[in-house]
Amino acid sequence: YQRRVHGVESNTSVLQLSVRLLEGVADALPNNTVFPLFSAWVSARLQEATPPSLKAALLTIGIVANGCRDAARKNIQHFVQMIVSGLGHSEPQVRQAACFACSRALDFLQPEVLDHCQYSA
Repeated sequence: YQRRVHGVESNTSVLQLSVRLLEGVADALPNNTVFPLFSAWVSARLQEATPPSLKAALLTIGIVANGCRDAARKNIQHFVQMIVSGLGHSEPQVRQAACFACSRALDFLQPEVLDHCQYSA
């Protein structure tokens, strides 16, 4: 996505702008205001069950993990279940988004997230 803003070329993608917006909203507003909105949106995308919808939902989980960490910790089991379901998906774009969400959850939701993760060889 290339455009000119105030006389300066910008190569910022729509995805990058969306990430910045979601992070900004999640960081700036109270968890009890923002988290229910994000949760409802993510749940709706997960129910659609199409690869692009699942990818969008998982990316959103990862993006808001920091700003909504208090609310996410209260719902950590649900968060982990959503991420784990994406890790085993047949579509690479969904697995990639799940890896991103997992990484962000590990960054911002410790130690709670570790209590809900099990690895079996």
